[in-house]
Amino acid sequence: MSELKERIEKLKKLREAADLPTVTYQEDSDAYTHILRGNGLMVQFCQDSSGTIERKARFIADAANDAIPLLEEAQSEIERLERQLEAAETALKKYRAVATSVKYGQYIFTADDYFAQSQKGSNE
Repeated sequence: MSELKERIEKLKKLREAADLPTVTYQEDSDAYTHILRGNGLMVQFCQDSSGTIERKARFIADAANDAIPLLEEAQSEIERLERQLEAAETALKKYRAVATSVKYGQYIFTADDYFAQSQKGSNE
């Protein structure tokens, strides 16, 4: 299992154990009170009117809700790209085998065949 998959699974288990399906920023608070709520959770941040605490609270709520789906999407994309890379490498090997082969009578020798023969001859 990849490191990313392991981290995703760890986050899922932590979220499940916390029984915290979603976290929301409480919109109906006054300008100084910034609260996050979730299944039995209520976190009130320091009172502040500069907007800094509100931005932090909103970020925490969004990150808590979006982290796992975004990581899973990234993992799927990585796996898709790995499959494409593997297919491209296979096609390249086939191309190289054809592009570097030499016909000698009824036999076709590739560069790999030549290298293997030259190594065999030097070891005897």
